[in-house]
Amino acid sequence: MRKDIRPIKTDQTELKENVGLLQDENRRLRKRLDNMEGQSRRNNMIVRGVPEKDGGNESCPGGLRASTEGVYDDQAGDGG
Repeated sequence: MRKDIRPIKTDQTELKENVGLLQDENRRLRKRLDNMEGQSRRNNMIVRGVPEKDGGNESCPGGLRASTEGVYDDQAGDGG
């Protein structure tokens, strides 16, 4: 019976090591993902007061482009 347990203990030890390695890799990948998501959001602009079309996931909808025409010129004193 003792001989039967030894391979099982060896397998258990290897599995524990593998789980530890996978947990470390999971932590690193989650941290990397958080960093990448943060960087991708860094240059996003939040626009309030402009209605979104259904879907709202367009890169630059025409309505937004049209509604912001001249805004920057007006703020600089050149629009008008």
